[in-house]
Amino acid sequence: MDLYVNARFLPMTGEHDTFEAMLVGDDGTIAFTGSLEQARDRAAQLRRTASGSPVRQIDCEGHCVMPGLIDPHSHFSGATQYFTAADLSDARSFDDVTRLLTDFARRRGWLTATDEAAPAHADDGVILIGVGLDDTHLDEHRMPDRVVLDRVSATLPVVVNHVSGHNLACNTRMLQLAGVTADTPDPTGGRYLREADGAPDGRCVEPPAMSPVFTYIQSHQRLDMHALVGDMQDLYASHGITTVQDGATTAHDVAAFADIADHGGFRVDLVSYPMFGEDVDGVFREFARYDSAAYHGGFRFGGRKLLMDGSPQARTAWLTEPYTTGPEGAGYRGHATVDLEAAYRFALAAFDEGHQLLCHCNGDAASDAYLDLVERALRESTNPHRHELRPVMVHCQFARRDQYERMRTLGVIPSIFVAHTWYWGDTHIANMGMGACLGNQPGARCA
Repeated sequence: MDLYVNARFLPMTGEHDTFEAMLVGDDGTIAFTGSLEQARDRAAQLRRTASGSPVRQIDCEGHCVMPGLIDPHSHFSGATQYFTAADLSDARSFDDVTRLLTDFARRRGWLTATDEAAPAHADDGVILIGVGLDDTHLDEHRMPDRVVLDRVSATLPVVVNHVSGHNLACNTRMLQLAGVTADTPDPTGGRYLREADGAPDGRCVEPPAMSPVFTYIQSHQRLDMHALVGDMQDLYASHGITTVQDGATTAHDVAAFADIADHGGFRVDLVSYPMFGEDVDGVFREFARYDSAAYHGGFRFGGRKLLMDGSPQARTAWLTEPYTTGPEGAGYRGHATVDLEAAYRFALAAFDEGHQLLCHCNGDAASDAYLDLVERALRESTNPHRHELRPVMVHCQFARRDQYERMRTLGVIPSIFVAHTWYWGDTHIANMGMGACLGNQPGARCA
């Protein structure tokens, strides 16, 4: 039993509400809040009636104590990258990219002094991954291709993930292992950038094109989620977050999370949204005990996750008005990253099952498409409680005023990606043009 004292307690129940001390029981729940004297009396009473443990007094040294924060949208499974991949966020050129990757691999013994793959690691699941790369900060103003990444190693697979999560680059070895060749067609909603002869140049745009690389990584990389989950939770908890979201979960990660939950490995609550492209029906059947409003071992499903388009900084968000002229040519507006009829069937399944639906929409054309399928699913679903499910539009960075009105009518919750104005505001202006809110007329948007 713990008695917390000497803190600025903010219970968030009222603007000026506070108290002097807080008593937390052995089960981790708050047993009492009030004056220090009352808290000590309550602790003594609990010890007498329930054979409680001795009271440990914790001096908070004047720090703020408040309820834990609920994560509205993030990707918990992606936190593994902070502990297993090279940080490329400070790279400002291709030379920086290759240097940071090489240094990371050498420190782990994956590359020899001559930058050849160490024999013990050439084919045993070691994959060199770089994360956090923002090509808008590079002198070259583009993602590195396979020629650049082959400078790191010709034999060790190398993958560089864009900070947005919507494109990646890999070396020739990784392309070979993933089975991406000149004969590989561009998938619906994705694209392989190519050399003059049609061979892929290593740059894969949007999840459908990135999928073969990620599939290989998941099935071959030596990654122990169980060993990393403590550090991953500490990362979130260090920011005050105690309810964490995994906003696009693969079947592979669901299995890992379920096993961690079964063995008491979660100190935070984790809510998971299995993603479009996976066997979501199979996931819900196999792990039915987690398909509940209650957490089991700190883990549960929240619903389904759909992705409608890409990201504005990568010029793959789906817009109703064109981007500024770029390599894609005049009039380019981005595109959907999913077959719209398949997306509707996915949405309808969520409504019929009583699951919340999350959908990634950055561009206003993507927002239109999502609202259309929500309206259709609400009309055609047979679930009498379908209007209570609170579907979410995730990001909605270029949503129009008329779309917010439509969200209200349909019961859709906007989850706005406000951080992009800080990280990529200048890039958005370059990609969309310097504009302003055009007013309340239909079709108006902010650029």
